[in-house]
Amino acid sequence: MVAGQWYHIAVTRSGTTGTIWINGVQDANSTGFNTNLSSQNAVLVGFNGYNDYWNGYISNVRIV
Repeated sequence: MVAGQWYHIAVTRSGTTGTIWINGVQDANSTGFNTNLSSQNAVLVGFNGYNDYWNGYISNVRIV
């Protein structure tokens, strides 16, 4: 990714397969996504779990 450039990033899940899309093009996928979202499982946007936070702007987050 290039600094100063906007990107459309989407993450989808079908069954246990998670897929990352960047600007409408599939970038990566992985199996093993079998945890459902609930009040017990937090969704963190802009944090990767290793004390690294997103250094930029995030707009129009939608979780369905």
